[in-house]
Amino acid sequence: MIPPNRRHSISRVLTISIPLTLAAACTPSPEGEAPVDKAATMPATKPTAQSREQIFARLADSFVASKTYPSGTMVFYAPPKAYGSWICRVDKVTIPEWIVQGRPKTDSEQWDDDIAIGTYYAAWRSPAEGSDEDRVAACSKFRDFDRLFYAEDGGAGRYIYLLDRLLRDLENGRANYKVLCLDRRESRAGKPCDPKSVAKTLSIHKLQAGQMRAQKETANSYLRTDLLGFRLGTAHDHPLHLSLTIDSEQHFARQSMDEGDILAASFEIEVL
Repeated sequence: MIPPNRRHSISRVLTISIPLTLAAACTPSPEGEAPVDKAATMPATKPTAQSREQIFARLADSFVASKTYPSGTMVFYAPPKAYGSWICRVDKVTIPEWIVQGRPKTDSEQWDDDIAIGTYYAAWRSPAEGSDEDRVAACSKFRDFDRLFYAEDGGAGRYIYLLDRLLRDLENGRANYKVLCLDRRESRAGKPCDPKSVAKTLSIHKLQAGQMRAQKETANSYLRTDLLGFRLGTAHDHPLHLSLTIDSEQHFARQSMDEGDILAASFEIEVL
């Protein structure tokens, strides 16, 4: 739970009108007439100052942590929840600096959102170790919010599974599939690099984002291409980014959508 002083700060920054939510009720109507949804006919109303304070106080109690960036932007984290067998799901609420500071937007901020809510993920264990029996308790205690990654298509569990499998295979010399590596830091053409050396700098807790790029269904499986992104630091004052592409096959009879056999992988390092 966020301390009382943080709770008050949330009430100050969340200056958004929240319509009072009423339960939808559909009542019987005269024969021949369409049913009327009473809730749909009620106009949205602006909460009073007292109700607004009560709403925001309850909202503050629902967050478990917050962070303030040097820019003034504030981020609040909802309680993490179990998502699959080795993933926690976290809702993150971002409040921009102009609301935090109580100032008007600048011209360049006019089209920016006043509030942003996103769902992020984190691995609480390796898919190869332990079991999911304690996943609810593990995620309720999770607080390492610097380890969150973004996944937009429901593949969060698969990204961690494939990444963990690839890193273990390279470490143990068991990668019986093709793994390429290209370093583009010095030129766009790039030069070959050592996948095993690059893999040593990664872990399932350093993933920043994952996205499925392609999917094809066969008679017995799904063939997928996933793209994983990592921030490695900086080079010449620019972000140093690593992209990892993994081709995999999920067999219907023995694997869930969070699993798959790796068919090929490729690392690509570049300065953005």
